[in-house]
This record gives sequence, C-alpha cells and structure tokens, in this order.
Amino acid sequence: MPRNVLEISKIIDVPGAPTDPKIESVSGESVGLTWTPPEDDGGSFISNYLVEKLDPDTGKWTRAATSRVPRCTVENLLPNKPYQFRILAQNVHGSGEPSEPTKTVQTTGKTKRRID
Repeated sequence: MPRNVLEISKIIDVPGAPTDPKIESVSGESVGLTWTPPEDDGGSFISNYLVEKLDPDTGKWTRAATSRVPRCTVENLLPNKPYQFRILAQNVHGSGEPSEPTKTVQTTGKTKRRID
C-alpha cells in the first residue's frame, strides 16, 4: 500500500530588506532615523540593523551605526554636509539586502529639529 508523504521545508536565509526609512530629526552632528522591519526575517530572529551612510565625498556606503530596534540616531556627522542613509537587517545567516536610501538630508547647526 503506497504512503503519502508530505515534506515540509523551511527556507533559512538572510533577512529581506527593511522598508520605509525615514529621517525623524536633524542636528549639526546627528540624524534620527526610523524604518519598518523586513517582512521576511529569513527564518531567524533579526539580531541587528546596520545603518550605512553615503559618503558625499567618495560616493561609497560606510557603516554609521547599529541598532537592535528599527530606529536609531546616527552621531558624529559633520555639520553642513549632505547625507543619505540605508538600513540592512542581520540574522544568524548574515546581512540581507539594503533598504532604499533615505532622501538626502543636510546637517545644520547644533540645534536639533524634528522633520514632519
């Protein structure tokens, strides 16, 4: 008598890309960011988010901060410089694809202001 066999497999991989990165606040030396976690966690808990900034002088993406939650403040930025940011989610299998970049924001003076 034949047996019916149902095979269930779970794909384990790096997470998908976070979505909707937004700039929440800007000062002369920092930018506050929020984003939405990826829909696909790759079958494993997201352990960190890597925040990268686009260097306006070299055109290269470099690590700017890490966070365990979908928000952070990137510090030690140069005043009066334009910046863009993107976010990558990490799990035990590695880093996923980056989010779309934020809109370009320019750091200003020392006073923090909220972006609406």
